[in-house]
Amino acid sequence: MKMRNRKLGWEKGILPFTVVPTAFAKALDINLSNASLVFISVAFATMCKSASPIFLLIFAFAFRRFTPGCRSYVGSVKFIWKENHY
Repeated sequence: MKMRNRKLGWEKGILPFTVVPTAFAKALDINLSNASLVFISVAFATMCKSASPIFLLIFAFAFRRFTPGCRSYVGSVKFIWKENHY
């Protein structure tokens, strides 16, 4: 089986519009998370992180990425329950 040379589109200028903004957003997220520990306790930061799937689900419903249903709510509750019980 012979491998073909595939062009990924890097030469078309896709890199500045896809990879760079994602890397910048992730670096900003990590930086702000570390900076927030100066002002809040680690316990509060952990509680906020464990509640983030609920907000993700709410915004997914708001932007119509998912349709609301019992299965979505049960899955989120099970995920958060697992995260909070070490």
